[in-house]
Amino acid sequence: MKKLIISTCIILILLTTLTLALEASAGPARITLIANQGELKTGRIRLFNSNNQTVNVTIMTEGTISPLISFNRTEHLLEPEEERYVNYEVVSDEVGFYSGKLPIMFKYLDWEGGIIAAITMVINVKEANPFDTKDPFVTPNPKNTNDDNKTAKLLAIFLPISAIIITMLIVLIINKKNNL
Repeated sequence: MKKLIISTCIILILLTTLTLALEASAGPARITLIANQGELKTGRIRLFNSNNQTVNVTIMTEGTISPLISFNRTEHLLEPEEERYVNYEVVSDEVGFYSGKLPIMFKYLDWEGGIIAAITMVINVKEANPFDTKDPFVTPNPKNTNDDNKTAKLLAIFLPISAIIITMLIVLIINKKNNL
């Protein structure tokens, strides 16, 4: 009789666990960003509720990435089988290497517990370089463009004139030597 009671309790515990199972996913598993100082980077993460119940989703941040990242929304309600993409922005005025996690809490509306999916995030912020361009056909525009243009114009005028003067001097020297 004791075995029957213990078996029944174990089966009930297993069935209760199965009915309270919560499945969800968030991705990608890892995000790596390389940005210039002050450059705004954007991206998105995927949330998916594979349950037959609505779940509440909360996106959090931890680590040195926390002050750098912002989301369009951090609280979401996902219906069964719903997939949603959440946009984020990252910007840093300080050069450095930042890392952390994006813990994402999935929980049923009427349940205290939940599960956490964590996305690892690494951000490398480099010193801004005015000559870095994304388009190889774009000419960099440094601050002293006007001075460089003036110098180029002066060189364009004086180089041919100096070449003519040097050529004339050489011709004069050769003629003088031939007359002697």
